[in-house]
Amino acid sequence: MAHPPRAPGTVIAAGVCLLIYGGLGFLCVSCSGLGILAQGGDDKFGIQEVLDKEAPGNQIVTFVGAAISVVCCLTSLAAGIGVLRLVRFARIAAYVGILIDLVSTLTATVYIALILIPAHDVAFARQAENMPPGPVNVQTIMSGSMWIWLILNLLFTLAFCTAILMLLSLKSTRAAFAGEFPASPVDDRWPRKGDLDDYDDEPYAPPPKSPPDTGITDRS
Repeated sequence: MAHPPRAPGTVIAAGVCLLIYGGLGFLCVSCSGLGILAQGGDDKFGIQEVLDKEAPGNQIVTFVGAAISVVCCLTSLAAGIGVLRLVRFARIAAYVGILIDLVSTLTATVYIALILIPAHDVAFARQAENMPPGPVNVQTIMSGSMWIWLILNLLFTLAFCTAILMLLSLKSTRAAFAGEFPASPVDDRWPRKGDLDDYDDEPYAPPPKSPPDTGITDRS
């Protein structure tokens, strides 16, 4: 009995990567949003005031970037399910979502590295002036943590986006979404009970009977 065509390993890998990338990305954005809401707009150290002067529009950039990330993460989750089911539109949606997220991440990385982190350094320096000297340089720790987060986020995005784009572009993946599957191997196993049900529908034909014995023997 022939089996239905199965998705190749490249399609399964692409779908799983989309689900992991979308799920982790949405979790990170949600945690960042909850952290901002937890602050409740309290700026008792005056950091946001300094950021508004040193990096105008930073709140708008942050909000737009978060909104794009949420949309791209949800698109990745939906596209991952569609890719595993070999839905053609899901492959296109995955391309669009990943490319937009990649461009958004690269743009945000440049903005944070060139504008936002230096603005934070100024804010931390002014805050340190009002604090007594201690054994630990808070400004260095805060600035270093921002750089570490920025690099890890960039590497995470590049790794998953590159892998997903490569998997979706492979020949076997394109062939699967075009409906071209390799020939299924011949199933030489013993038939199962369910495979023999069709034979029960045929009427039973008894074997032919031999002619009756008349008692006459051919003596010629």
